Amino acid sequence: MSATVNGQAFTATQSATAAASSSAAISVYTVSGTRLNGTTAENITLSLYNIAATGTYPLGVNSTNFGGIATYLNGSSSWTTPLSGTAGTVIVTSLTATRIAGTFSFNAADVLNPASTRSVTNGAFDVGITGTPGTVQPYQGSSMKATLGGSAWIGATIVVVSKTGGSYAFGGSTITGTGAAGIANVNVILTGVSGPGTYALGPGQGNQLSVTAGGSGYNSSLSGSSGSVVVTSVDANRLKGTLSATLAAAGGAALAVSGGTFDIGLGK
Repeated sequence: MSATVNGQAFTATQSATAAASSSAAISVYTVSGTRLNGTTAENITLSLYNIAATGTYPLGVNSTNFGGIATYLNGSSSWTTPLSGTAGTVIVTSLTATRIAGTFSFNAADVLNPASTRSVTNGAFDVGITGTPGTVQPYQGSSMKATLGGSAWIGATIVVVSKTGGSYAFGGSTITGTGAAGIANVNVILTGVSGPGTYALGPGQGNQLSVTAGGSGYNSSLSGSSGSVVVTSVDANRLKGTLSATLAAAGGAALAVSGGTFDIGLGK
């Protein structure tokens, strides 16, 4: 494993390894490399969730997602990718039962002092796997993306609230700053889903899209709202589709939601 940390070269001098584990909820690869800088240990760790194939995945997302979290340690100090959905990227270029390889970059912050940050660029790894990788199940891992009022949003933590009798309720949450104004949530309620189709949004509809962003709330049930959710695929394991809408607020200007996509693992 190698990288550049705040402009300084990092090369793991102690063996970089990837430990594989899995459960009914998630599958994890923990890729870690350490070097000694004098008597101080430096470490980079990537915790990658629900990765079943090569591809590009976000860093700064929770174990509910496809992607992961990255941490840089220097002695007793640590910096971790915030749950912003956009803190970095890992590109898995090779994945077998015995090795995992790829590249990465990320921006991390001290949890206790967010003003203290570290920029990790030019990252690369090619390491052997210890343990037996579990098979990522078809119901594991999710992703949600959209453009909210012109700003890109990626759901960092995704939760399925219900999935009963053709009705689905799910949502994604992202930390974009501090306080209530620094949290962006996108929540979807769908009813009467029997297969792929277009489900209208607006006042009086059973389907609903709500967004909280910048300290303001928007909801498709309010007068002046319109839009739709398009379900492109649904089965017992997974719900996929797109969404777009104009959402009214209880007070203030409406919010345009565009380019929305979702790929929701429905759990065991």
